[in-house]
Amino acid sequence: MLTKCLQPNVPTLYDLTASQFQSAPISSYYAGSFLTTTNGNQYFVVSHLLLLTQQPQSNIRHSILDITNPSTYWKTSTFVPTPPQPPANTTSGPWSHAFPNYTFSSPSSDSASRMHTRATSEKYSFDLSLAATSSALHNLGAGTFAFGSGNNSQWSLPACRTYGTLTVRSDGDGGGEEEEEVQQLTVDPARSLTWYDRQWGYVNAPPAFTWMGLRFPDADISMSVWAIDYHDSSSSSSNDTRQWRFATVQTPQGNLILDVAVRPDEGSVWTSPATGKAYAARWRLEFQNGDVVNVTAVRPDQELGTGISAFVRVEGRFMGTDQGGFGVVDVLG
Repeated sequence: MLTKCLQPNVPTLYDLTASQFQSAPISSYYAGSFLTTTNGNQYFVVSHLLLLTQQPQSNIRHSILDITNPSTYWKTSTFVPTPPQPPANTTSGPWSHAFPNYTFSSPSSDSASRMHTRATSEKYSFDLSLAATSSALHNLGAGTFAFGSGNNSQWSLPACRTYGTLTVRSDGDGGGEEEEEVQQLTVDPARSLTWYDRQWGYVNAPPAFTWMGLRFPDADISMSVWAIDYHDSSSSSSNDTRQWRFATVQTPQGNLILDVAVRPDEGSVWTSPATGKAYAARWRLEFQNGDVVNVTAVRPDQELGTGISAFVRVEGRFMGTDQGGFGVVDVLG
């Protein structure tokens, strides 16, 4: 049975627990962890399992960025055989997706209130346990919205208490002549959190989109922002491109759905030498009440597989707070 506090009283088209077992063609489990270790250093850890259930292979992505020293950044993106999917009537946990050197799972019977993810690579490893501290944020209010050629469902637990350990090497991608130093680090749960995001769909994803998961800790506000560009291939007009922009905001007083203008800074564009794709590193969010939020990646090249998955700092004024915050931006296309 689902822990009562996790599910707000809104008429979603899915059950939160059962949704962890959805075997849609596109099925995503994502954790972005904002960690402070007991020695005072800060890290951003990504763990992302993208199951492509109708394809022979699925994608595992994970990375560690040293926020204290952003020149240190490790990342891994690999494809693995797509595992068998659970029976369609599965409605309770626990669940686990386990691969060599990688796991994403939930040990709890409700499949959501507690989760676990771990990864091991040559340069780093992490082992993190997550515990929900809030109700779920259902994107666009009820959790289902147009996305590409059909519908997409998405919910988040934006401030999971986080426990665990990291193992990192001192040289990062930059190398260096000095001998590598292996550090065993313990997460400080009182100063760490994870944004867990669950998403699935039965559609072809749009070729270009930006998603942001932003936290304003001073006001205990979480915001999920979508900027989606979709061209209807059935249309004969080359100008028939739909642009969807919206923010779903979780506050202590309740949830809000807001229109938002998402403006990438063309002067901040970084072009990937690996893929040739160009990505902005700064964005300006403009809201109808006059609030403006500026979002900046701490380094522009946080490319992880087929897109950007970047730690960002947040500045500006939003819903009465001007203390700023932090978050993650994912960009595809």
